[in-house]
Amino acid sequence: MSSKFTILIDVFLNLSLFREAIEAIQNQTYKNLEIIISDNGANQNIKEFISIIEATDKRIKVLKYEKNIFSYKDVELRTFILCNDALKVAEGDYVFYQSYDDVMALDYVERMVKLFDDNSKCLSAAGLPISIDLEGNSKEAPNLRKTNIRPRYMAGHELAIDALENKVMFSAPGTIFSFRKDSLLKYGGFHRSIELSQLYGIVPFGETGFDEDAIFYWRRHEGQLNKELSKLGYCGAKELYSLLDDFNLRERWKIFGDSISYNVVSSLNSNMGRASAALTAYNLFNFNITGTRRTFIDSYSRFYYWKFLPIELWRHKLYLALSFLKIFKFIISPSINILSSLSPFIDNLSIIKKLRRFFQNDNRNNIN
Repeated sequence: MSSKFTILIDVFLNLSLFREAIEAIQNQTYKNLEIIISDNGANQNIKEFISIIEATDKRIKVLKYEKNIFSYKDVELRTFILCNDALKVAEGDYVFYQSYDDVMALDYVERMVKLFDDNSKCLSAAGLPISIDLEGNSKEAPNLRKTNIRPRYMAGHELAIDALENKVMFSAPGTIFSFRKDSLLKYGGFHRSIELSQLYGIVPFGETGFDEDAIFYWRRHEGQLNKELSKLGYCGAKELYSLLDDFNLRERWKIFGDSISYNVVSSLNSNMGRASAALTAYNLFNFNITGTRRTFIDSYSRFYYWKFLPIELWRHKLYLALSFLKIFKFIISPSINILSSLSPFIDNLSIIKKLRRFFQNDNRNNIN
């Protein structure tokens, strides 16, 4: 009998995107599926849709939550609770989690199962992520890609190290790995730092499979939560630092050697320190005190944060100038128009054109 493949998906809003995601799952060429839907306090239209497909497709299980599980203070609480609750009842040999707004190619699961079935040492498997917009359009050409260039099978720890150093073999905007369920459970399940926990806490401890013809369409659109969270100062710092302790990554990686273990953990700390410092500088120079405060609280006790903060403050100094321009645009913009009307020479100056374009773009953003 063929192996069972479990897909976890949760939903709170946007029926149209969720419907598209579910239809792609239901229509997979590989039929031995288990589809676990977490109704995360969704609205009535979504609940009715879930009831219809649950009644007509016996592969579907539904986990219902009366209230939406989400907190701005604990951003990945949703992932931690919903995914692990679903994992507890999953019956599949392999498990994959996807977002409500992403879409898998119709042969995606079939290709993932083949990666596992053809290699008993394969602990994780992934296809090729392709970004699409809200309408499903993509400008990416898979054959011209500069990342995700790797063999069909390779040692998982080598992939993780390359992601830290060269960034050629792996790139993904979110979760992309399918796992053997027993391995996923063995190494800790779903962590709040979901992407980093998978790449550095699970993938390294077995072989990892890759099929470049298995396409996973990753949706990018204005309604995505990550854009709002950046303004609130969230960059995953607290979750990463928790991961290092919860998964005991330093000790776990020592099977590859003490120096490799040290370098991996140090690089993770360094990368997060720089990302936190960059977000602090960006929000500070945009006078976003709330966002600045949160990043600072999550990161101030870390060495690499302080190492990179002066560098990032200097690198982001342009944002400070632009913020002042926005504040005083009610004076600067009319002044530019007056100066431009005095002389064609002034009107054609590069700085005048750039300032005018800046204010025009700012006005459009405010309208949108």
